[in-house]
Amino acid sequence: MIGRTVFCKHDPYDDAGKIWVFGNETREFLFIAYNPELSGKSRSEIARKRRQVQTQYKKAIQETKNLLQAKYGDPILPSEHYENLGMPPTHSETHTTHALEAYKAAIDALKTKPSEPTPLTALELEMERQLETKQKQPSPVIVRDDGYFCKLCNQLMAGEDISQDDAEWVRRFINLGRGRALVNFEGLNVEKLLGRLDQVQT
Repeated sequence: MIGRTVFCKHDPYDDAGKIWVFGNETREFLFIAYNPELSGKSRSEIARKRRQVQTQYKKAIQETKNLLQAKYGDPILPSEHYENLGMPPTHSETHTTHALEAYKAAIDALKTKPSEPTPLTALELEMERQLETKQKQPSPVIVRDDGYFCKLCNQLMAGEDISQDDAEWVRRFINLGRGRALVNFEGLNVEKLLGRLDQVQT
């Protein structure tokens, strides 16, 4: 498939970890591509969380501006002082106000001053070594397939806890025809299974 142009579609069940791949010209179905890191997650939910973070970021910036303005005043000269300025300043003249000086002091206070690095202690060196070792270890890849679904269902019915992501994926999979068929095949009670999911997600 390397170098071949294809046509992709999002998963119709809103699974962000799955795309459907077709031929670019014939639109013939080729295969389904998976992303284990996003498998089982809702694409619309990911977009909603991203919008929430952007909104919080903009709100934090506006709150910071309002705080600086309330504490140090507006750096622009008020209109009632315009008549006291006289002639416009030349390139060699400098004019300032208390508000501008306070605003400059606030900006300078926010700037981080460089400092000389201090050597790490023996404990910090050991923690850094352990962190590097942990990062080099490959993280396990979770493949959410039929077998994984049955395993999670049996864990739930046995009273065991599962992660919030797994619980959301199981709930979405149950609503599919294949999920219902697997539940019936395992001889599990759908209502009891949904009740256990409610307990996990609260």
